[in-house]
Amino acid sequence: MSSKNNLKRVANNSFYLFLIQGVNYVFPLLLLVYLIKVLGKDGFGIYSFLLTLVIYIQTILDYGFLLTGSRDVAKNITNKNKLNEIFWSITFAKIFISIIVFILLSFFSLFFYKKIDYYLFVYLFLLAFFNSITPVWFLHGIEKFKLVAVFNAISKAAAFLLIVLTVFDASDIDKIFLSNIIPSFFVSLVVFIYLYRSNVVDRMQIDFSLIVFQVRSGWHIFTTSFLSSVLSSGSVFWLGLVSSPTVVGSYAIVESVVKVVSSLFQPLTRALYPVAVNEFSLGPTDGFKCVFYFGRWIALMALIAAIFVALLTPFAVFKLNGEEVAYSLVYLLSIWMFFGVLNNILGVQVLTAIGEVKKYSYAFYVSAAVFVSLLVSLVYFYNEKGAAVALLFSEFVLSIILSCLVFRVYKKSIS
Repeated sequence: MSSKNNLKRVANNSFYLFLIQGVNYVFPLLLLVYLIKVLGKDGFGIYSFLLTLVIYIQTILDYGFLLTGSRDVAKNITNKNKLNEIFWSITFAKIFISIIVFILLSFFSLFFYKKIDYYLFVYLFLLAFFNSITPVWFLHGIEKFKLVAVFNAISKAAAFLLIVLTVFDASDIDKIFLSNIIPSFFVSLVVFIYLYRSNVVDRMQIDFSLIVFQVRSGWHIFTTSFLSSVLSSGSVFWLGLVSSPTVVGSYAIVESVVKVVSSLFQPLTRALYPVAVNEFSLGPTDGFKCVFYFGRWIALMALIAAIFVALLTPFAVFKLNGEEVAYSLVYLLSIWMFFGVLNNILGVQVLTAIGEVKKYSYAFYVSAAVFVSLLVSLVYFYNEKGAAVALLFSEFVLSIILSCLVFRVYKKSIS
C-alpha cells in the first residue's frame, strides 16, 4: 500500500482519535481546578490514589485485548464469521476475568476497611468494568474511529456535568466515580446494540476453546500493558500507600498536566498501529518503512512538546491552584514523557505489530523491576521527587532495551 494512502488513513483516524483523547483529558483538566478547590489537596490526593486503582483494575480487565483484539479484527476485516468469533470470545473472556478480579478486589478491600468503605471499591470496579466491556478494541479494528469519538464525547460530557452538579467537598469523592459509572454503562449498552443492529456481529457464541485461545494469545500483551500501567501510575499508587495525601496531591497535580500533553500523541500512535499491522503483514520491509516514516515525525513532535511542557508547566500549575511546584519534578516528568512516546513507537508499532510480543514483554519485565526497586527506596528519602526519578530512569532503561531489540529484529528481517 502506498505511503500516500497510509498517510491519509493515519491522518483520518488520528483526527477522530484526537477528538477522543481531547475529550478524555480536556474534561479532567477542566475538572482539575474544580476538584482541587472543593476537595482540597488532601482530598485530591485520595481521589488520585483511588483513580490509580481504577486504572489497574481496567488494565487487568482489558487484558491487552485493545491491541490483540484490534489486530485480529484488522487482519480478518472481510471475514464476518471470524469477526463474530473474535468479538464474542474476547467479550466473554473479559466477563470471566471480571468475576475473578471482583473476588480478589473484595479481599483487597479488607486491608483498607478503616479508611475506605467497601461500596467505594464496588464503584471502582464497576467503572473499570463498563469502560473495559465496551468493545472499543473492535471499533478500532474495523476503523470506526468516528463512532468511538462520538460515544466517548457523550460519556465524558455527561460525567463532567454530573460531577459539577453533585460534588461539593471531600465527602463527595464517591460521587465522582458514580458520576462516571452511569454514562459509561449507557455508552457500553448503546455500542453493543449498534454492533448487533448494524449486522457487524450477530448470534452470540460461547466457545470455551476460543476463549482460552484469546486469553493465551493475549498473555504477553497483558503483562506488558499491566507493567506499563505500573510504570505510568505506580508513583501515585506507592505514594498513596506510604506518604500523606498532601504529598500525593502535589505530585498528582503535576503529573496530570504532563499527561494531558502526553495524551495528544496517543491518537497518532493508535491510528498508526492498524496500518503498521497491515504493512508488516505484507512484509518486514514494508512494515519498517511505514513505522520509520511516521515514527520519526512523532518522536520529533514529542521532543518539542517535552521542551514546552518543561517551560510552561510551572506557570500552568500556578494558574490552576495558586501554588508553586518544584521545577526539578516538572523537568523529570517532561523528559519521561518523551521517552514514553519513543517507547511506544519501538515497542507497539514495531515489536507488537510484527509479532515479537515476547520480546516486548521481556523489556517491560526488566524496566518494571528497575522501577519498583528504585521507587521503594527513593520515595522513602525524597518523596515525590524520588518517585519522578524512578519513573524516568526506568523509562530510559526501557528505551535502551527496546532499541536493541528493534535493531536485532530489523537486521534479522532484512538479512
